[in-house]
Amino acid sequence: MDVTFFPPRKRRVPSSERRSGITSPNDGNPIPALKGGLSAVKELLILSVAIFIVLCFVLVESTEIFLILLLICLLASLEIAGVFIPKEAKGILKSLVYILVLIFIFIVVKRALEVLK
Repeated sequence: MDVTFFPPRKRRVPSSERRSGITSPNDGNPIPALKGGLSAVKELLILSVAIFIVLCFVLVESTEIFLILLLICLLASLEIAGVFIPKEAKGILKSLVYILVLIFIFIVVKRALEVLK
């Protein structure tokens, strides 16, 4: 009796059989392209982040809460639309997120010290 503990190898798909684009999990057909293409997605992302920033700026009185909401907005935008953002812009957004994370840590430490006093 021959027993192997290795999983079977997956069949390599030749490049001629590979489909380009994202496929739908239901039927395997490529998802149709968005009307307006990639630039429409970039514009929608910029517009939604800008509207969120303006709303937060108008509605929130505390600078700390505004910065935390901005961090959440940028993290969500990077996660949802990360594939549509060019690498250069993604690098700038990631560095902005790192700065906002440092500010968030500073805010949390400041609040913790206020509670401990």
